Amino acid sequence: MRASSLRQHKKRQDQLEQIKSGGCSRALCCSSCRLSVSSSEEAESTNSDRFASVSSLAHAMVQEREDFRESMVEMIMANRIREPKDLRSLLNYYVSMNSDEYHGVILEVFHEVCSRLFLSCKGHYSYAK
Repeated sequence: MRASSLRQHKKRQDQLEQIKSGGCSRALCCSSCRLSVSSSEEAESTNSDRFASVSSLAHAMVQEREDFRESMVEMIMANRIREPKDLRSLLNYYVSMNSDEYHGVILEVFHEVCSRLFLSCKGHYSYAK
């Protein structure tokens, strides 16, 4: 393996360990906890062309999830959204502003964001008004 490939592999392993151990100590999952889908393995393979479209599709799927996640976190934090009715309004907004094909991803990401913010990181985000 090349040095850059070794570093990428080590970084991915560190990220996996961090996620397995409960994620980062900051509220929500920060960018340092994110796993990215890269094509480094395919690039080193002799049949990388076979996997190019699969890798591109996987990257696009991860990217849209991360885009929704970043946007939701930003909205919740910037607007100090804490109440269930306000969270529901935010979810309804995302669903109404995006096509049906994204609704499943939106629901999954919204659940992840709320779980990490309100269940896992209670000490980092006050519920007091």
